[in-house]
Amino acid sequence: MVWSTRPSQGGPGLARREVDPAVPTPLARDTPRLGGTGMAGTGGTSGMHKFAVPSPASRRAVEAAIRAVAPVQARTEQSCEYRFDIARGTERVVVKQYTNGTLFLQSASPSGSLMADLVEAIDRTVGTKTVIVGGAAKRDDDPDLTRPFPGPWIGSDEAGKGDYFGPLVVAAVWVDDRMLGLLEALGVRDSKVVADTEIARVAAEIIAIGGDGVAVVEVPPARYNTIYRDVTRQGRNLNDLLAWGHAKAIGEVRKTHPAAYALVDRFGDRRHLDSALARQGEPPLEVMHAPRAESNLAVAAASILARARFVGWFAGASRRWGLRLPLGASDAVISAARAFVATHGADTLGEVAKLHFKTTQSVVRSTPE
Repeated sequence: MVWSTRPSQGGPGLARREVDPAVPTPLARDTPRLGGTGMAGTGGTSGMHKFAVPSPASRRAVEAAIRAVAPVQARTEQSCEYRFDIARGTERVVVKQYTNGTLFLQSASPSGSLMADLVEAIDRTVGTKTVIVGGAAKRDDDPDLTRPFPGPWIGSDEAGKGDYFGPLVVAAVWVDDRMLGLLEALGVRDSKVVADTEIARVAAEIIAIGGDGVAVVEVPPARYNTIYRDVTRQGRNLNDLLAWGHAKAIGEVRKTHPAAYALVDRFGDRRHLDSALARQGEPPLEVMHAPRAESNLAVAAASILARARFVGWFAGASRRWGLRLPLGASDAVISAARAFVATHGADTLGEVAKLHFKTTQSVVRSTPE
């Protein structure tokens, strides 16, 4: 569903508009079917990559990010916190997180989109440069994102991608000089440093000053699972679904604020996003697909809107199902998922969880019938 601040019966200054509720999945009408040949990885996807992930908290975040890219097969290995064998199509990647903090990725087949998606997910999570063994540097130094364009632009970001429970949410925010000043005065910053107890208030203030220059696209778990199944049957992956969400949110904002530029927090190969935007049939848009783009106020505001919607979902879901559903992808999440299945049945798990996570297999197997 898409929310904006266009006046309607959705509440004072807050309009609610469904994304084609009669269509089985948002992809069915908003974008053409994801057909055609698969997307190969671009430069920077050599056969071996190493990351330094020294803190336990960062390692947990990276593990969740890896699990969100593709199903993993966990194995034990000496000196490793975990080892994952990950396969997609004909591509296979081995991931090893060593106890000394070194994270090692090795492709057991010609590197393609799977390796590229894993590298992007990890790099985006830990915010560090990749050391590629036997290859070139993955990317140049990050650009200055304070004012990346000569005119107004739209920033977008997502929430919920690496969490087992909850929806996928993508938000977009239009900014010009005036809006940038208002966001700066409001103290807007990356949602990761805004407490969940404060994020709803900050999001409401962004909506109040942003008007119809903001949009939020929410894909609830049940619909997310349907779309994910459809996308993977076509040989595509999570990044195609993310690209649809970003393109949809940006497109909603462009209906009232025809911007020529957009800044998107980077995920996967940018061709996923370029393809999704091209399907909209809108005038050409110059897009910057940058890592850690939350340093830009438009993207930071979008990250707050997405996170606020994502966190807000949990309160309603916990009341509806009578269980506390935690955020993240930790042991507490596994325990909650088992409790949910024991109470409501495995067939209902897809109403609250992203079923392609490896967590699903361990939960369903361990729950008595």
